[in-house]
Amino acid sequence: MLDGASFPLHGVETRDSDPPGPSGSCHRAGREYFTHLHLGLQDIYEYNSAEKASRSIAWHESIVFGENSSTESWATPPELAFQSVEADYLQQKCAVWRGDIWVCAVVAQYGEYVFRLSLDLYPGSLTLSGFEQVVQAMDERAVRYLK
Repeated sequence: MLDGASFPLHGVETRDSDPPGPSGSCHRAGREYFTHLHLGLQDIYEYNSAEKASRSIAWHESIVFGENSSTESWATPPELAFQSVEADYLQQKCAVWRGDIWVCAVVAQYGEYVFRLSLDLYPGSLTLSGFEQVVQAMDERAVRYLK
């Protein structure tokens, strides 16, 4: 899991959370990130096999990238060019949420693990470049600890 040092912002604090789980996941863990604002969530799901994890991707994407009344269409901005060479799957997208606030998220699979990360990009806070730095930190940790 990421810690506050993984963010290009100072003073990021963390709090463990209990994410919802799809059927078939064995273990799951979550963490919330915040400064004076709520920044977002990271959830990690462990499955019995890489095949089961792969079959769960559509469910995870429906949760993370689902449309709601306050989010415009999800798309991958050109600024998000990071491509993991180690992940079995990695999709990152952003949407405008509540006017001038963006939400960016990633769903990634590393073997039998599925990672979800969703961060709010408030004006004057985290940028698209900062979000990409956090995704790269997540990828580096996943590779270091899981493969």
